[in-house]
Amino acid sequence: MSHVDELISASLSNDLTDAERERMDAHLATCQRCRDTLAAFSDQRRLVSGMRHVAAPRDLGARVRVGIESGRRPGLPWWRRPAGILAVAASATTAVAALLLAVLIFRPNGNVSVLSSPSSSASVEATPSPVPTESLAPTPEPTAPPSVEPTPTLAPVVGVKPDGHFSYTLSGQSYQIDYVTADGDRINLPVKRNGWPSRAALSPDGHWLAFRVDGDMSGLSDFYAYDLVEQNLVDLGQSMTPIYGIGDEIAWSPDSSMVAYTITTPNADRSDVWVMHTDNGFVDQLTETGNAYAGSWMDEFSLWISAAGDSPVSSLAQVTGEGTPGRFDPTDPSVNLQTVNGVFDVLMSPDRQHAIFWRGRMGTPGGHWSFGEAGMPYVANVNDGSVDVAHARQLFSTIQPMREAFQGGRIAWGPDSNAFAVWDAAWTGTPQGDRFPDRTRVYFGHLDNSELITASQTLDPADTAGALSVVDVAIAPDGEHLALTMLIDAGSEGGEFGAVAELRLITRGYGSDPDGIKLIGQKQSWNGPAVYQPVEGR
Repeated sequence: MSHVDELISASLSNDLTDAERERMDAHLATCQRCRDTLAAFSDQRRLVSGMRHVAAPRDLGARVRVGIESGRRPGLPWWRRPAGILAVAASATTAVAALLLAVLIFRPNGNVSVLSSPSSSASVEATPSPVPTESLAPTPEPTAPPSVEPTPTLAPVVGVKPDGHFSYTLSGQSYQIDYVTADGDRINLPVKRNGWPSRAALSPDGHWLAFRVDGDMSGLSDFYAYDLVEQNLVDLGQSMTPIYGIGDEIAWSPDSSMVAYTITTPNADRSDVWVMHTDNGFVDQLTETGNAYAGSWMDEFSLWISAAGDSPVSSLAQVTGEGTPGRFDPTDPSVNLQTVNGVFDVLMSPDRQHAIFWRGRMGTPGGHWSFGEAGMPYVANVNDGSVDVAHARQLFSTIQPMREAFQGGRIAWGPDSNAFAVWDAAWTGTPQGDRFPDRTRVYFGHLDNSELITASQTLDPADTAGALSVVDVAIAPDGEHLALTMLIDAGSEGGEFGAVAELRLITRGYGSDPDGIKLIGQKQSWNGPAVYQPVEGR
């Protein structure tokens, strides 16, 4: 198989045409080696961008010129001759280049990244040297010292197009929801009620698309699954619209055989876990406890189910296989494989090596479960299939635990199992800094950064500028790009125009570089959420 190293290198300096970027994206979808190469370059760009920049002395040009002119005298030792000066400069440049190459190749975690081509290190742009490189002939008349131009800033690279996104339009009383593929094909989704899409997930095999449509000011949501192969829409049921991120999960099993979600019965305040089977389209209710919420899958047989309450409990329940009852209490020993007390909404990383979850005391203000005291997200390792809750770390690492904290929030893992995002985080405690934490902002962290989330991991204000709220966040497979669905205009209830949302593709800038922003979809309409193909399906 031929690889796309040159295209990967060029993408880091934003030198790709649209056709070249589409070719690279198509290749990355099927080539693990090139995805690893892109990830290595992204890590190196992040590392180099954090190095301190020291400006050259303003009189450097004059000093070099004087040194060259003085080299016309005979009998000078080698270190004062022009050739000697250039040799030393060349040696110094070589040494610096070797040091930089060592920094790029030998990464801080001790692993060695083998680059396919030395010329591929396009993420580092050298500052032009003031030393002449063509003619060493002295200038007849002295000139003023040249001014030192600032080092040019690379334009942010905006790429990694989503595999698809939603489009919603309302004209008069006529509404339409389409799924728009990466190639621009539009698939009409014949949903039964007016509303905008807010959550979505592709199955690992790429055949199914599960999503949620929130009713226009009704407080109700409809869940659906669409068979992209057979072009068939399955109605999964209606629920009260979740708030605070509680009951917000649409979770696919690793083998794509089932999708799990939570239905909160309108006017009954009872929540239970449901699944849809892709082999026949059947929809089943798994629990009937009235306080159960779907989390994520540990494997194709077992699902994390949380019981909301003053002190929540999460259970890893076997939901399929011989002897599994049709409906059950997840704490029942016949199905319960693991129980963790005081934990809610266990979200496994795609590689099943880490889990993010919530702790805190819960209550039901306004009829919805949320955290009333000490609500806080944590991350833990998974050892031999068990979540190591005892050694979990706060996701917001610098916040001091207190009684008033988060009521809830929405969290998403990146397909690379390293990146994660938190948004719509409803903080009720004392501010921990300038607008930190802030419900209107997006926090983008990485497991390989020991800080996890601090104020420094907040996306730039421009990324969410002009938005009423952050509806959804999807992370690209490279762990560096995000697709933000931003509510811009809520529309008019029963009116002739619907809500407007912008789908903003964000490339995170490092150091002093600003984030790159690119809008996707039609103007003045609802665009989003975006979906990326899970790692298992690539």
